[in-house]
Amino acid sequence: MDHAPPSAPLSSRDVVLVSLIASAKASESEAALRQRRLGPIFLTGDDSATTGAHALDAIIETLVADDLAVRKTGRSKGRLQATEAGIAQAWRSLGLSAPADGFAKRSKKWEWLLTRLLAARALGLPVPAVAELRHFGSRDGLCAAILKQAYALPIKKTFPDLTKEVGPALVIQTFNTLTGLAVEQHTIARVSRLDRAVLGTLVGTARNLPAEDLYLQIAARVVGATGTDLKDLANAVLRRALAGQTLAPTTASGAAADWLALPLDAFARTVLALAPATPAGWHGTDRVFLNHLYRYALANHGRTVELDDFKERLREAHQAGLLELARADVVDAADHDNASASVIRHGVAEWHYLKIARA
Repeated sequence: MDHAPPSAPLSSRDVVLVSLIASAKASESEAALRQRRLGPIFLTGDDSATTGAHALDAIIETLVADDLAVRKTGRSKGRLQATEAGIAQAWRSLGLSAPADGFAKRSKKWEWLLTRLLAARALGLPVPAVAELRHFGSRDGLCAAILKQAYALPIKKTFPDLTKEVGPALVIQTFNTLTGLAVEQHTIARVSRLDRAVLGTLVGTARNLPAEDLYLQIAARVVGATGTDLKDLANAVLRRALAGQTLAPTTASGAAADWLALPLDAFARTVLALAPATPAGWHGTDRVFLNHLYRYALANHGRTVELDDFKERLREAHQAGLLELARADVVDAADHDNASASVIRHGVAEWHYLKIARA
């Protein structure tokens, strides 16, 4: 079995075809199947639901026309299934020639395909070996893979452990970002209260939550998930992949380029991709102060720009509808400096935050 991920990006057609190789109840109609399996991926949000439904219709009709899917007749009338050719193509899209020994029976279940193989494919990871599937297919395993990519954590394992590897690396990296220090992981004693305080800056909360809950909240925010269970995270990872959004932050390489040289739409996409991983400056879970966003963007993108020019570019993108800025109507004393450094003024309007849309 070839474990390497396919070179082509995951497509909506791939996802739909893979959904058709999973078994379904004899009484389950095409409409019910689409809503239950594909709805959380394609039919989210009031504005996109209609567009997503039309796109899904077009994909299904194309699969039927290409003899990769067929609508059943007789007692199973109304059922949609992959043909033999469709099944073969679905496995190829996952980087496999056929179900591997050890999970052939399990691969008939949609949730198993979604949370193991499609999630790995969406993250650009190799197909997990049979021994790795149980770990990666858990909530903690997927959370660990998301955080490793989103924060570019220096961990060699492809499928690392959340509490033993990813968590400590994330705490130290965030601590160093907040303090400007360069503390190495082995030189500082792990203190659970310190861990929670540092991780809390990534989700904008001062609540005394267990570190494991904070890891899940951070991962959910980074991918735009509506919840923190396994299916919520997997569906959000797929939505990002199909939208062409990468989790890995862009790092500096070569000569620094100018943010202002980017086309406005590319500027907005880059900012929105970087924003969820900003380590501090959060107000709630969906707004980040612009001064913190600016510092993180410069540190992780390798482009040069002055703060005032960066904020002017944000204003232009906001007014073009490419991203959304928000005003801080009430500012706590602790956030006064952040609000002052972040403010963008245009006429009578003021903005202090970038708002992160939730799927």
